[in-house]
Amino acid sequence: MQFLTTLADLLSEILSRTGLGLYFSRETASDGLDPEQLKPTGPDISLGPRAESVPVRHGQQRLLLKRWHDLEPDSRRDLARQLEARRTLVGPRYLAIHQVGEKLQDRRTGYVYCIQDLRPRSLAQYLLELGGQCPLDEATRIIRTVAEALADGHARGLVHGNLSPDAVFVESAAGSGAGQVCLDYARSTGVSTGSDAALTVMDLFPQGRAYLPPEALMGNPPDDLSDLFTLGILAYEVFTGKRPFGGEGASTMQKVKTLLAAQVDPPGRFRPDLPNRWEAAILQLLRKEPRLRYRDARKFLDAVTGG
Repeated sequence: MQFLTTLADLLSEILSRTGLGLYFSRETASDGLDPEQLKPTGPDISLGPRAESVPVRHGQQRLLLKRWHDLEPDSRRDLARQLEARRTLVGPRYLAIHQVGEKLQDRRTGYVYCIQDLRPRSLAQYLLELGGQCPLDEATRIIRTVAEALADGHARGLVHGNLSPDAVFVESAAGSGAGQVCLDYARSTGVSTGSDAALTVMDLFPQGRAYLPPEALMGNPPDDLSDLFTLGILAYEVFTGKRPFGGEGASTMQKVKTLLAAQVDPPGRFRPDLPNRWEAAILQLLRKEPRLRYRDARKFLDAVTGG
């Protein structure tokens, strides 16, 4: 069975590169979902100039359909491969990816899509509801869960590349509790080949610019250490209700200058009950030189848990 799957992938690559316009789907036969047949249950939500998501329904299932369009064929294939790799991240820490594929209109044009679980409340919405910082126990649990999800993804060679409160989901629980926490790993641009290579995460997901490290703002590709810097921004915001560097609405160059020049106020200044080990760990995540951050997410988790 594995041999047949590999052969289909190989034939798909050969046929697409020779311009014959034939396509072997990377979806498994058991998936059987056509993105064109899913019924929208809400408006399209822009994820940037070349991507959008829309809530859909399949029978009694409530799902989320994401589409990336206006990409060159090489970029579509590269993005589909990256999303398929992210599909292997399963479990309660991740927003499930049920299906990945390409929908081709003709030999050259089409879009990449993925179908995921639909979760009603993002961390961004939760913070807005709170009007500021999270309760200490909930903030601790949220950041630990995101760090664990990143650690598992990094161990598989999967960089997130676009971590922000919009990529984390918290389910409502009894009272005001955050409930289950999961990370959406299908938010990367995935664009790294062909004539689309100059596009960056800022082009396709401009709302995530406030969560990028200096090296990403200067055009370097995301890696594990840039994910850790972004985790530091996320942790600072969840614990304090503020972003460490601000800069909303600034141009890219202004954002780089602000990041390089800014001195971060210790989060404990805004959150007196924040344990010292958490404050020290967050500040180390926010070091501007990547080599001065934690080596990996597991080291961060050890630091905050006393491991």
